Amino acid sequence: MVFMTDHSLKDTQAANPSASGPAGALFEGQVGAHYLLTLLAESDPRGLPGVTAERVELQRAGEGHPLDDVIVRGTTRTGLPAVLEVQVKRTIRFAPADSVFRDVVEQLARAFLTLDVSNLHHQFAVATERTSFKITGPYQDVLRWARELSSADTFIERINRKNVGNDDMRAFIATVRGHLGACGCTNDDMTVWQILRRFQILTFDYDAPGSQSLELATERCRDVLEPDEAPRASAFWKVLTESVIRSAASGGEFDRVKLVTELACVDGFRLRGTRRNRAPRQTLQNSSALAAEALRRDIGGATLARTAQLDIVRGSRDHGRYLEIRGGPGVGKSGILGMLVKEMLTEASAMVLTPERTPSGGWLVFKAALGLEGSPQEFLSDLASDGGAVLFIDSLDFFQDSGKKATVIDLVRSAVDVPSFQVIVTARTDFDKEEPNWLPAETLERLGRAPPITIGELGPEELEELRKAAPSLRALLSDDHPARSISQNLFRLSRLLEVQGSTQELRSEVDLIERWWKTGDGVSEGRRDRARLLADLSEQTLIGADHVVTRSLPATVESLIASETLVEIGLDRVSFRHDVLREWGVAAILSDDLSRLDNLPLSQAAAASLVRGVELGARFALERATDGQPWVEYLDRVSVAGSHPSWRRWSLLAILRSEIAPILLDRAATSLFENEGSLLGELIRTAKAVESRPFREMLAQAGITLPVSVPEGFYAAANPSWATLVYWLLLFCWSLSIF
Repeated sequence: MVFMTDHSLKDTQAANPSASGPAGALFEGQVGAHYLLTLLAESDPRGLPGVTAERVELQRAGEGHPLDDVIVRGTTRTGLPAVLEVQVKRTIRFAPADSVFRDVVEQLARAFLTLDVSNLHHQFAVATERTSFKITGPYQDVLRWARELSSADTFIERINRKNVGNDDMRAFIATVRGHLGACGCTNDDMTVWQILRRFQILTFDYDAPGSQSLELATERCRDVLEPDEAPRASAFWKVLTESVIRSAASGGEFDRVKLVTELACVDGFRLRGTRRNRAPRQTLQNSSALAAEALRRDIGGATLARTAQLDIVRGSRDHGRYLEIRGGPGVGKSGILGMLVKEMLTEASAMVLTPERTPSGGWLVFKAALGLEGSPQEFLSDLASDGGAVLFIDSLDFFQDSGKKATVIDLVRSAVDVPSFQVIVTARTDFDKEEPNWLPAETLERLGRAPPITIGELGPEELEELRKAAPSLRALLSDDHPARSISQNLFRLSRLLEVQGSTQELRSEVDLIERWWKTGDGVSEGRRDRARLLADLSEQTLIGADHVVTRSLPATVESLIASETLVEIGLDRVSFRHDVLREWGVAAILSDDLSRLDNLPLSQAAAASLVRGVELGARFALERATDGQPWVEYLDRVSVAGSHPSWRRWSLLAILRSEIAPILLDRAATSLFENEGSLLGELIRTAKAVESRPFREMLAQAGITLPVSVPEGFYAAANPSWATLVYWLLLFCWSLSIF
C-alpha cells in the first residue's frame, strides 16, 4: 500500500533528542514514569494488554519513530514482538483547527511509511489529560469500530449511516482525512481505516487536583518496593519521573535490569522480587474476553452500534462511580455492557462477573480460583494502574447464590478504596421494586451513584439500521408483519430468526415461547430428547437452581448449545444461555401443569429468576383461553393465605404487558368488572404503583430541563402498560360506576 503522494514527510529530518526532548515537561515525565513503573511491576502495558513489557525507549524520532515520546517494546503471550509508540500531548482537542492534533496525524502518516500493515501488534497512541467520558466517547467509538470491523468499506459505511454514526464521529474522520491530505499522505478510506485501527487515546489526570492517576501510581510504587520502603513511595515516583526527563534529553532507554540496578545503586531503593499475579491476570484477561463475546449478540449477522445509548452511559459515568444500566428483558443491556468491556480490553485488563462466571464463597474463594496474592484492594489497584479501573457485573438481579453474592460484595466494597475504580452493572427495570438492591447501600453511597440509564426497545432509527445492515431481517421488521409487536425487542428478534416454520401466526411472546417449547428449539429429528432436557432444566429453575447435570445424548446437548439456548458450564453441566430463556422455560412448564405453582416459595418475595416466568405463565392463561376465568384461577393460586403479594402483583400485570393487551382486556372484561370492578380497581392501583417512575428522573435521563421545577412525588408512565390501560378504560368509561 502506498501512503505518500509526495516526499514531503519522507524527507523530514528527525531532531536531536536533546533539542526535541521534553526539557522538563512534567506531564511527559509522568507518562514515561507510568510505563517504567509498569516495567518494574511486570504488568501489561497500558495500550498493549496481553503483552509483557521488556524495554521502554524515550525520544526516538531519529530512529524512525515519529511518535517518539515513549516507546514500549515487548512480546505477546505467543512470543510475537509488540510495540506501542506514544506521543504525549497535555492538551489535544481533535478538532479541525487544533494544530496539536494536526501534528499527531502528520506523525501517524510518517509512521505508516515503513509500517507492516498486517502487524496489528504495532500500536500508536496519544497520551493526554483526562477530560470526561462523554467528550472523548465518540472518538473512542470510532477507534473501536475501526478495530472491530473487518474492512474499510464497512467502517466508513457505518460512520456515514444516519442515526448510527453521529456528527462528532464524522467530523473526526473528516479532520483526520483532511490532515492526511494536507501533509501529502494518501487519505482514502483504506488509509484512514488502517491508521485508526492502530491508534488509541490514553488519558491521565496527573495535573488535576486530587489526581487519581497520581494516587494509583503512588500505590503501585508501594507495591513494587520492599514493605519497609513503602513510606518512600512518593519519593520513588518522583525519582522515576526525573529519570524519564533526564534520559529523554539524550534519547535513552530502560530495560528492567538496568532500571532496577539504577534505582538500587544510585537512589538506594530496595525493590521486591518478581512480580506477583502475572498468571492470574492473564487468566482474568482471557475470562473477560470470553465473557465479552458471550455478552455480545449479532442479529442476522449485523451488530447494532448502540451509539446513542453508549453516549448516555458515558455521560452518566462522569457523575458517579456506581452506574446501573437498566431495561426490560432482552433489550440489549448485556450487549452494551459487552461493548464497554471490549473497549476496555483494547487498553487494559477488565473484570466481568455474571451469575454463571462468579466463584461462590467471597474474596478468599475468588483469590484461590485465580491464584492471586495480596489483598483485594491491592489487586484492584493493580488493575486500575494499568487502566482497567472498572468492575463489570451483568444481571445483578439474577444472582441468587449467597456465596456468589458474597464474592461480588467483597469486590465492590474493596473498589471503594481504589481511586477512580468504577462499578457498572446491568439489571432489569423492576430490580429492587420488591426488595432493595442487595449490594450494601453504604458502599454504593461511598462510590457515588451515577444517574441510572434505562435501555428501551428498538427505536425507528435502530430498526432502519438493522434493515440496511441485514437484508434477511427486512421482512420481519416491516410495518405490516404480524410479528412486528415482538420484533422490536433485540432478543425476541434474534429468536424469531431461529423459528422453524412460518412466523406469520406469531403475534406475541407467548406464541414465540410455545413454538420454541413444542419444537424443542429445533427440527423434528431429536425433538423429544431436546424437549426433555429443556423440561429438566426448567424444573431445576423452579426450585432455585441455575443449571442441571444432564446425561442426555451428546447430539442433544450440542444441538441446544449450537442454537444458543444452552451454555455448557462444566462437564455435563448446562444452563440457559440467556435469562429470558430461563423465564421462557418457567412459563412453559407452568402452563403445562399449573399445579407446579403450588410448589413455588410463595411465602417469600418473588425471586428475580422466577418472577417474569410466573408473569409469562399468567399470559399463557390469558392468551390460551376464551375468557378471563383461567387467569383469575391463576391469580388465586399465587395468592393463597400467607403468600407474598409480589407473586399476585406480577401475575396481575401480565394482562397489560402482553403484546396483545387490548384483546386480552376485552377477553377478561367480565372478570374485571365482577364484584363492582374489584379486580379492575386492583389492576389500576397496581399499574399506577409499579409501571411508573419519578418524572424528575425521567427528565434528567433525557437531558430535558423545564422552566419550572417538577413537584416532588410527581410520577409518569414508565412503559406502555399504563397508557394501554387508560385507552382501554376510556372506551368503557360509560359503564364504569367506580368513577
